[in-house]
Formats: sequence, C-alpha cells, structure tokens
Amino acid sequence: PDPGVDEFALTPCSGMPLPGTATGPTTAACQPVTATLSLAGFSTEVGVSIQWEYFDGTNWNAIPNATNPTHTATGLTETTPFRAMVTCINSGLFDNSNTVTVNVTSPQILQTFPGARCNPGPVTLVATADAGNTISWYAAATGGTALSTGGAFTTPSLTNTTTYYVSARAGGAPENLASPTATTSTFFSAATGWGLRFTVNNTATINTVTVHASNATAGPATMQIKVTDLADVVLYTGTLHNFNVTTTLAPYVIPVNISVPPGNYKMVMTSTGINNLVRESGGVTFPYTGPSGAISITAGANGVGTAQTTAAYYWFYNWNISTGCEGPRVAVDATIQPTVTGTGLAHGGTVVANNQADGSTLTYEDACVEKVATVADAANGTGLGITSAIVVTPPTVQTFNNRPYVPRIYDITPANNTAATVTIYALQSEFDAYNTYVTANSLSLPLLPNSPTDLAAVPNIVVTQYHGGALAGTTGPAGLYNAAQEEYIPNSSISATWSGQY
Repeated sequence: PDPGVDEFALTPCSGMPLPGTATGPTTAACQPVTATLSLAGFSTEVGVSIQWEYFDGTNWNAIPNATNPTHTATGLTETTPFRAMVTCINSGLFDNSNTVTVNVTSPQILQTFPGARCNPGPVTLVATADAGNTISWYAAATGGTALSTGGAFTTPSLTNTTTYYVSARAGGAPENLASPTATTSTFFSAATGWGLRFTVNNTATINTVTVHASNATAGPATMQIKVTDLADVVLYTGTLHNFNVTTTLAPYVIPVNISVPPGNYKMVMTSTGINNLVRESGGVTFPYTGPSGAISITAGANGVGTAQTTAAYYWFYNWNISTGCEGPRVAVDATIQPTVTGTGLAHGGTVVANNQADGSTLTYEDACVEKVATVADAANGTGLGITSAIVVTPPTVQTFNNRPYVPRIYDITPANNTAATVTIYALQSEFDAYNTYVTANSLSLPLLPNSPTDLAAVPNIVVTQYHGGALAGTTGPAGLYNAAQEEYIPNSSISATWSGQY
C-alpha cells in the first residue's frame, strides 16, 4: 500500500565530477573589494563537494568554510584569481572550474621614512608613491579626514611618540556633495528600501555622511550605511559606527568608506539606539551633486525596489566623497626619543627653527645638542629671519632619475631670501652605503671618500639644491620639490671638511 509518501533514491557520484562554470565580477574596483562568486553546471550527485580556492601568486589555497556554490570574498586589496575545486568523494577524483580574476585597484605607498627627535616638538615624516598619485596623511588607520596631503608631513609639536597613517590615491581629491539644509523635521523607518537613490557616474569612494539624530533615551547607538541595487540587494556594507546619542537632535558624522563603481544605487542603513532622524519634506530640489559630478543624489527612496519620491530627502546629509581610488593606509611613527644618536647628528625627522639675524652664524641643533645644520647669514642688511632646518634620513640609498644619492635629505627654509653659507653633515656610513650601491649595481659613477685619508675622492662630492618648498612639486627626489627648480652645486663651490664626530 502507498502510505502517501513518495519513495526515491539519491544517486551517488562516481568517476570524474563536472567542475561547472564559475562567474564573478571582473571589472576593476577600488579596494577593499567585496566580490560574490557563483558556480553553476557542476555535478550535484550525492557525495560531491565544493571548495573555493584563491591564487596567491605561487600556490592555490583553500578558503576556509567556502564550500557552497556561492561564496562572497571580502576585504580584497589586490587582484586575486579564484576557482572552485569540485570533488567526488566516492571516487576521490576532482576537477577545477575555470578561473575568475577579481581585479582590484589599490594604489600603494612605496616607501615610508619615519621620523624622530630628541625632545618634544614637530617631526617630519616622508612617504613615496607612484607618480601621479596623491599622498594623504591621517591620524587614524580608518575614517576621518586628511590632516595633510603631499609626500612630506610635519606633525604638530609632539610630547609623546605618535603613529600617523599615510595612503596613496589615484584620481581626484575629496569633495562634498550638495544637500538640503537640515531642519528639525524627523521621520524614522527601518523598513526595507528607505533612504536615498543615487547615480555613480565615475568610480568614487563615499567617505562619510552626516545624520541628525536623537533618541528617547540618551545612550549608545550604532549605525551602518549600506549600498543596495534597485532590487534592495545589499552590494556594499560600510563601517559599523558606534557612538552616543542624546535626547535632542544633533549632527553625527558616520564613516562609510565604500567604493562604488558606476551604476544606479540606493543608500540605506541599519541602526540601534535611534528613533528620530531628520529628513526634509519641503524645499527639496534634486539632483544633489558635487564639483566632479562623480555622484548625483537623484531622489528619496521610500519603499522597496524602485519606489522613489522627489518631494522628500531622507537622512543622509553632507556626503563627503573621493573620486579615484585610495589605497590602504600605512602606519608611520613619529618618535620622541630622549637619547642621543651617538653620531653628533640629530635623528632623521628632526625639525629645528631659529630666528636668524643679519650677519649671524647659528647651529641648528636639538635639545641633545646634536646638529641638523649650521647656517652663516651674509651681512648684507637682510637677515634670514625665522628659518626652519629639517633633516630626513631614508633607511636605504635612494635614486632619482636612475642615479643614487646619499640617504640624507636637508630642507632649509628661511623667511627671507638672502645669501647664506650652509654647512650640512653626513655620516661615513652613509657614504659607504652609497659606494656599495654604486659598486653592486656596476654604475659608471665616481665613488665618495671612504675614509679621512681618501682625499682623491673629495672632488666627487656634489650637492643638488631645489628651490621652493618640499611640497612645491612632486618631480624631485622622494617625490618632493619641483625638478624644474633644480640647481646643481659643483664641487668647486663646496668645502668638504672631515670631522671624527660625524
């Protein structure tokens, strides 16, 4: 008799399984990238397993817990190939799917030159990146706005060792999108699809938005911005932000840090500890855009799918975006180190300032009485005035225009442009490093003195000077200065003196 239950048998796998076809995004996107990979057309008999793998440039590696037909790879910071290995457990045979390469744009910081000083004060840090990329300095590893841009950054006066962060950006600088003026009209909904509709014309990173929020009870709150498609599928998830909210409306800057390629999207959010958010229901004039036109806010999103209204603006004000692509931030330390270097020369990164009068000679040295430079102002009626002397010591021999230079850079900037004689210092170990580099690379360049008695090599010492500030260009050594303002100081204008201290 039939008890009402259909009886059937599952077919076990045997032999070589079908690996199927893997698909995923291949258009380059800015790091960090989240990519959804899918496998179709593979063997589905009993005993078939799936294991997603990635290629690290040398080996294929299994991704932990990636055993479903769909896998979402998150936080990708470099271009990465993926594939699925399909195995028939019964036979022990396996085959691999095609390879899907997720292309990631990730501008990199190439080098950093940390800085230090003996006593409290400012420290100069330096970083390099590929030509054409913008370098930005931050106080935090994520979020926040840039403290400065350019390859050199002089910190505020420091009393303790402080870590800063630097990144490279390919493309445009940060900008703000227009938005209506926030009033006190509130509306809150946690329903699916509510927020703002927007169009991305050129790849851009949404850095932050501002919400005006309150809650019936003051206390902890969270908010996380999400970007969906027009079917409410979450494509990108922003930073989970924890903060404290009050019982009165106040603005809160919410970090987003989402890079979005061209397309049409919705900005939505999830939150806790909030029951009031400001939105505008009058005087709204869409679209709202920024100077570059990379992103345009086109309408309020007032429901699931493509539901929209141009009569209301929901919640997310003052979008700060960056066009182009920002790479990962790299930590750079500014160290306060109250000990001498033992060489008589100040730590690389030391900044010393003096008010130099007409005809005076001053030694620019730190509190440990270690030198940066000595400057003799010519007595011509005009003093140098407030003058900054900075020394930077790269950890290795650097090159510029394929020619090496001693790993020591000086930046001396007076308030007044007048004649002076400058004494700068270098270590024998730095000359030795230069000579080793020239020899190891078989360069047809003269060597520098290898000892106090190597007088024959003294005429080989030359100095290149760059007029203007370190951030006046990016075409000189270490991506600083303007190479068009280069002045070659021949040996005939240099007096070289050996001192055992240096």
